[in-house]
Amino acid sequence: MGDFGPKLDWTEGMPISSGGDNKALHKVTLDSFSMNAYKATYGDFDIYSMVTGQPKEGMQEYAKKVHQPKAAAGINWKTAQHYCQWLGQQLDVPMSLPTEAQWEYAARNRGQYVLFPTDTGKVDDGRNVWTFDQAREFSNKYNSILDVPIVGLYPPNPLGLYDMTNQNYEWMIDWYDGKYYGNSPGHNPQGPSTGKEKVLRSVDANEGDARNIRVMGPVSVKRWHKLPNPPLIDDDSKLNQNRATSARCVANASIPLV
Repeated sequence: MGDFGPKLDWTEGMPISSGGDNKALHKVTLDSFSMNAYKATYGDFDIYSMVTGQPKEGMQEYAKKVHQPKAAAGINWKTAQHYCQWLGQQLDVPMSLPTEAQWEYAARNRGQYVLFPTDTGKVDDGRNVWTFDQAREFSNKYNSILDVPIVGLYPPNPLGLYDMTNQNYEWMIDWYDGKYYGNSPGHNPQGPSTGKEKVLRSVDANEGDARNIRVMGPVSVKRWHKLPNPPLIDDDSKLNQNRATSARCVANASIPLV
């Protein structure tokens, strides 16, 4: 895990990310797990809300226009984790949000030195990530401030996982600590035991054209973090606190799920 720039010949031993919280590079081993191919959508959460009696997600005026079955849901951490746990109960397998280590392993195609979790490991603007103009067109079409476009529009990474570098951020189960990579356990790291913010991985859709992704640094090593349950902002003129946060669940089981 971490910034593997010093391992690459063309970097001349230099890091590939300017961030200080993804240092140092360290070896990690993980138990078997399975990961959802897609981010959880509003359609998924509609079923969850109906069955559990929870309030329906994405029913604010600014969200209704983009609330459709195949759109990735903009949600807070608590809702994301409860959904994953509920899904696991339906499948009779322990499920949760991924650990940061699980996500990074999957994004790097089983822990290889892969810069971007796309089909090629590279960014091909308009083919495997959407362009700034495409993102703007989507926002204008639905008059939406939410970064929750349709899932599965672009090729998956080699493990069959879609949109890991395109559309919005994904919640991790880990608490955030900028120094955690320096003393992370070597087996199944779970993140710090406490904290104020949760880790996010992937990249914000509105920053998602290829040039900006390259400037921001490889998303397979880049880390983000924010408060897990920020309050909703109902004023349409303001940005919603959960406008760019989504969920992708993992099954922590030794037997592959199909």
